[in-house]
Amino acid sequence: MSGKEKTVLIIYNPAAGKGAARKNIPSVKRKLEEKGIKVMCFATKGKDDAYRAAEKFSRRYGGTGEGRYLIAVGGDGTINEVMRGVVDSGTNIPIGIIPTGSTNDFGYSLGISGSFDEKADKTIEAIASDSVFECDTATLNGNYFVYTVSFGLFSDVSYKTPRKLKNMLGHAAYIIYGALSLGHLKKIRTEIEYDGNRAEKELLLGMAVSAKSVGGFRNITGRGVSLDDGMHEMMLVTWPKNIIELFGTVKQAISLMRGKDGSEKTDISDGGCGIYLIKAQNITFRFEGKVPFSADGEDGGEHETAKIEVLSRKVRYLCGKRP
Repeated sequence: MSGKEKTVLIIYNPAAGKGAARKNIPSVKRKLEEKGIKVMCFATKGKDDAYRAAEKFSRRYGGTGEGRYLIAVGGDGTINEVMRGVVDSGTNIPIGIIPTGSTNDFGYSLGISGSFDEKADKTIEAIASDSVFECDTATLNGNYFVYTVSFGLFSDVSYKTPRKLKNMLGHAAYIIYGALSLGHLKKIRTEIEYDGNRAEKELLLGMAVSAKSVGGFRNITGRGVSLDDGMHEMMLVTWPKNIIELFGTVKQAISLMRGKDGSEKTDISDGGCGIYLIKAQNITFRFEGKVPFSADGEDGGEHETAKIEVLSRKVRYLCGKRP
């Protein structure tokens, strides 16, 4: 690294995390400046503000060499917008994240967890030491997402749960709001193609994810999850035909979260039920009609055909050690 002055743009959602970002940004700015780093700040006011700010900064500074960084402070939606802004700018400026959401799935997977100050300190130290991790990302029908897309059970909970309820109850709000939606569930018939394989299933939930946690549930995506192997974990939860199959699926989910051996099903053609976890690079879901998707906890649109493509090591994130 040359001796060029380092410059950081902090993009933050002032409403996220019960206002944690707004309250703590002055402290983050001061700590960066104490390390001789030039700091600019941008507070979002609405949808796509973070995207536009990240793209503008990246286009302006992305071609000037190393020493330029972005920090996204907020929930999954803010991180998603910042990542897309960098990618669409055609540059590869490193992104630091200080998650303030209720679940912090992606931050946890990058090793950025703890209190706000602890997460901020890890990101600041990564900037000071130029600790960059080249991370996979993916697209849903050509649209970038950070780490997960899903449909079916609980997939719309994160963006339909009222913000006031999130701020009051945190992670519990998702569980409560999701439980209230259980009575409206319908089986989803889908044809699945992935890396040359094909199957038809009736599903409760479908997901493509590259994280060690989903919805705050640690280890639910199985063992051996890697964020830079060019693959996503495809999670399929089959529709239970009876109470016995339902209890079997719940038991398997508990085993996965406890990290027990033998709890991962990988043969989608076995005709069984439960939770399947399969590594895949290219995945296509085809449905009988349009199905709503969630992308990084936000509305991912409705799709009759959903094509998911993993892009190996496309985005650079700031973290202290390899996840």
